[in-house]
Amino acid sequence: MKFKTQLLHSGIGADQQTGALTTPIYQSSTFTYGNAAEGKARFAGEHPGFIYSRMGNPTVQALEQQLAELEDAEEALVVASGMAAVSSIFYALVSAGDEVAFIDPVYGGTAAFLINTLTRAGIHVSSYRSDDDLLANIKAGTKLVLFEPITNPNLKVSDYRKVIAAAKTGAITVCDNTFLTPYLFKPLTKGIDIVMHSATKYLSGHGDIIAGVTQVNVS
Repeated sequence: MKFKTQLLHSGIGADQQTGALTTPIYQSSTFTYGNAAEGKARFAGEHPGFIYSRMGNPTVQALEQQLAELEDAEEALVVASGMAAVSSIFYALVSAGDEVAFIDPVYGGTAAFLINTLTRAGIHVSSYRSDDDLLANIKAGTKLVLFEPITNPNLKVSDYRKVIAAAKTGAITVCDNTFLTPYLFKPLTKGIDIVMHSATKYLSGHGDIIAGVTQVNVS
């Protein structure tokens, strides 16, 4: 399918419960399990199914499937905001004593999180002036590198190829693809490890939601 067709059909199908052509908005906070044994199996991760909307919800799952397909990702995780997407990546992947890097500038909320919050957790944060600066001076043992291919809001351009080259020492590469969206750039197809978006902006495009998404290939 061409991209515009994917926008209409990726992750979208008739609702299995009702047959509704448009994905319903499920507002339930919790879900029934049928019996205690099924509930136990779901909580143990042995059976698929929904437990609590903070962990998963049929409406959110449909959105995750669509966004994963648009980004050519195997998995997507939708969260409450772009900052939730940024912070969840770092909280999941780095620990006290780790070195992380970013190409300056990044979104102001991201910079504040990296400099003011991560450093309080004992994580070392280094900023680099450009992709060339990162490539020439990245510190040995850097755990993760974050960059924006086109920065918000300065519109400074970074070359993903130089970021990948700099990370060959073993760093995880994270691309904030908010300003380009998968319509213009698909980082995972270029060798980037993790992609994130503030879906509040161009993925939504209407100024009526706050959301974030993280996308990966798990294999």
